[in-house]
Amino acid sequence: MKKTKKTNRIISLGLAAALLAACLLGGCAKDGNTGENGGGNVGSRSVTSVEFDPHPFGMDDLTVNGNVRLGMKPDEVREIMGQPDSEQTLTDDFIYGQHVRMTYGGLSLTFYDVDGGEDYTLGIISASSDEPMFSCGLRVGCTADEVIAAFTRSEEVEPLYFPYIEESCGDYLYGTYTMEDFLLEKPEGVVQYAYINRYGMEDSHEYLLEYYFVNPLIWQGEYSGYSGDYYSMVFYVDADTDLVTAINLNYDVFL
Repeated sequence: MKKTKKTNRIISLGLAAALLAACLLGGCAKDGNTGENGGGNVGSRSVTSVEFDPHPFGMDDLTVNGNVRLGMKPDEVREIMGQPDSEQTLTDDFIYGQHVRMTYGGLSLTFYDVDGGEDYTLGIISASSDEPMFSCGLRVGCTADEVIAAFTRSEEVEPLYFPYIEESCGDYLYGTYTMEDFLLEKPEGVVQYAYINRYGMEDSHEYLLEYYFVNPLIWQGEYSGYSGDYYSMVFYVDADTDLVTAINLNYDVFL
């Protein structure tokens, strides 16, 4: 199948977001990882104090601290958050091109332009401390069970396979897509899916809870690719304690 040039770039941006969050994993929850019940017990420590209304990951979940939202411009964020602790204009020819990165404590905000110019849009929100609060009251330091409780979960869990991996490397939470499946099944409209991703856990001692939606996914014609606004929310979870150590919100555009 033929992909558009922009689609190939989106896949690279998704990799970049994963690499960025991996760099933040050293800044895990401030108060320790075990709690009274000892390491390895889900729910041994939680920084949340809310009841969850389960729903699929969607537009209302694209915020941090209640008022900073994916898609904002740098000046809009400054009006809300004030001047950042640091601000850099960076160039990465391999993935982003020129982009802007602001940091506020344990919160990192990356702005880029999907057309390669300087009309920067907030595309990645990364948290490595338990201060930033995301939708549903979730934050670094919450448990994997709390994340799963906050979002919809299918009654029958299906195993997750990536096209390049023969054995199951996790379970779907709802939906049965990966990005590669778009080319094969050609879904349209609002597409939502989520899964537990345990691929590579043996080496990194972590796993991921990954939530995605495209709103809408539109096919441009047979074999020509697709367009749509593509969002994801990824929770990095310590495999020993089942506590969230970093959170990424990501936005990009298929053209």
